[in-house]
Amino acid sequence: MKWFKKLMNWYFSKEALPYWSVLLLDCLIVIFSGYVGWYYTIGGLNFAEHFWSLTRGLLISLIVFLVFFKVFHTYSGILRYSSFIDLRKLAFAVICSTILLWALYEACRFGGWEYKYIRIPSRRVCLYQMFLTMTLMWFVRLLVIQIYEVFSERNEVQKAFIYGIKEGGL
Repeated sequence: MKWFKKLMNWYFSKEALPYWSVLLLDCLIVIFSGYVGWYYTIGGLNFAEHFWSLTRGLLISLIVFLVFFKVFHTYSGILRYSSFIDLRKLAFAVICSTILLWALYEACRFGGWEYKYIRIPSRRVCLYQMFLTMTLMWFVRLLVIQIYEVFSERNEVQKAFIYGIKEGGL
């Protein structure tokens, strides 16, 4: 069991889990969520029939998500220092991406652009994708934090300075 703890400590160190691997996992979550959204929206037969045009549309949506992942730095600092602020940044990035995808969808629809080769996610698909992406990303972040805390051999005692007494203590 000691070798497992060593493996986990190495895996969750900064050298073993680079930021690009977290970003890659986020990208896979976005694509998976988009596929689920399309499947629930158009059904299995249409999903299979239009798979490649849906995939191209999801790759365009992934570019939008990547822009906001970069703007909000959602892929950095999740190893040991994740907090509610990081989950909030994830929510902002996903919501902003969804709003921009809606605008792109409406622009394509308003312009009469036929999406025979590329299907931009519709409003309903964007909603499914937004909620599932946000939920899965939050779950992964919280899971990584919990695994790190369980297998971390660092039993550091944090120093505290108490100033004052009773209710006035800081």
